[in-house]
Amino acid sequence: MNRQSHAPTFPPPAKAFSPRSAWEFISCARAITSPDYEVKLGTKIAEVLCGGNITPGTTVCEQYILDLEREGFKSLCGEKKTQERIQYTLKTGKTLRN
Repeated sequence: MNRQSHAPTFPPPAKAFSPRSAWEFISCARAITSPDYEVKLGTKIAEVLCGGNITPGTTVCEQYILDLEREGFKSLCGEKKTQERIQYTLKTGKTLRN
């Protein structure tokens, strides 16, 4: 039996709430100025939360969002600045804003 065929689906915000808009909202809410790399991270997170590049009204299952999250994480792990942040946090227990 295919588990995904019975998995609940939902319509993510899609393009109606773009990744860039999401990050701008987060930045304004925190009233911070963000380094370029943090904008990149926020955009990746917002892309996952918005369901990626899908047509508005499309429904997706939880596994689709989890797959987007995994792909986003893997792509960010390949970035030098992400690796620097991970190393710094493991070494000091603090976060690095690079």
